[in-house]
Amino acid sequence: MRKEAIDAGRYAMVRGLAQDEAFRDVPAGVLQTLVDEASIDEASKGHVVYDAGEQWSKLGFVVDGCIAMIAQGDDAKEHLYEHTYAGQFFGVSAMFDGGPEMARTLVVSSKARYATIPSDTVMSLCKQHGALAVAFAITLARRLRRTTGLLADQVNLTAQQRIARYLLTFSTADDMAPASEPLPLMTQAQIGAAAGTVKDVASRTIGMFEREGALKRERGNITWLDRSRLRELS
Repeated sequence: MRKEAIDAGRYAMVRGLAQDEAFRDVPAGVLQTLVDEASIDEASKGHVVYDAGEQWSKLGFVVDGCIAMIAQGDDAKEHLYEHTYAGQFFGVSAMFDGGPEMARTLVVSSKARYATIPSDTVMSLCKQHGALAVAFAITLARRLRRTTGLLADQVNLTAQQRIARYLLTFSTADDMAPASEPLPLMTQAQIGAAAGTVKDVASRTIGMFEREGALKRERGNITWLDRSRLRELS
């Protein structure tokens, strides 16, 4: 990758961290030191950043695009359980506890840029600067809250409601508007898995949502969403 592209990626990382409330108390010089240690990579859809069980020993940060975590259940099926978007870290838990990565993590947008920093470098900075350690603690707490919310949805909501709420995360306007990535690249099976249900249920629900005017498809993929209609269905 050219130096200009690397510098642009690092600049985007600094800007993203400066806009994140979790990192607002971290001195600018500490954030710059963190970013200066980052390597910038670019990859296309399907590229595996690391596999479940791997000792990756790095901290990741999405510069642009989208990365997803996929876990294999007892039924040997793969379950997409989390997306990481621009401005978000991944691999934080393994960095702190030193354990292996919990899920296969791969690029699901058409392209993505992401930064990686050696875990021991980040841990050293956290020990020197308590504000940085607190910022990562907030990052982990947010992720735990999201996961807990997903578990609550599994218990309290119908499959239709879960799918509607999942699609809402990709909507960009109250009227019919283009869906954000990676939804236009996702299969019905992937959408169902992310919403905690099976492909057949997802297929029937998506068809019903289309008839209700909540979405539009092109060549079988969801490319348009209406946020106001999805809210009613959720």
